[in-house]
Amino acid sequence: MAKLEVKDNKKLVLKSVICKKLHDTKVED
Repeated sequence: MAKLEVKDNKKLVLKSVICKKLHDTKVED
C-alpha cells in the first residue's frame, strides 16, 4: 500500500513539473 502511494505521488509530482514546464514555455512564447 505504501509503495502504491509513493508511486502515485511521483506521478503527481512529474505531472506538475511537466505542467509547469509547458506553462513556462507558453509564457516565453
